[in-house]
Amino acid sequence: KIIASDINNNQKDTFTPILGLGYSRFIRVGLYPEHDFYVHSLTIGIVGIILLMLIYPVISVASLIYMLIKKKFNFLNILLCAVILEVCVLSYVTGHIMDELIVSLFLGFITGFLLKRMVGVSNGKNKS
Repeated sequence: KIIASDINNNQKDTFTPILGLGYSRFIRVGLYPEHDFYVHSLTIGIVGIILLMLIYPVISVASLIYMLIKKKFNFLNILLCAVILEVCVLSYVTGHIMDELIVSLFLGFITGFLLKRMVGVSNGKNKS
């Protein structure tokens, strides 16, 4: 964290905290902390975290709220929300989970499937 904060302090650009330092500039230092959200806050910035990482828990929580309001609970929808939230929590606790391509593909597939089920339930197409 000390080296990363030194790099961040030496930047004269005011957009660095918002848009990040960039992956190659951060890796050139030779130190890679073991926490996904901390590393990504330095490399892709706050905007990147909101667009690329926080979308998964936001969609999951919004789907849970939608199920509460519409009373459309079923085991598969709750399980899909739990899987998305579990991966995000594990990524925060352990680190290096969101960097893997297979995890990103898995989260994208599961989140898309959950959204399709929510839209299908609201349109009356999906009765399960």
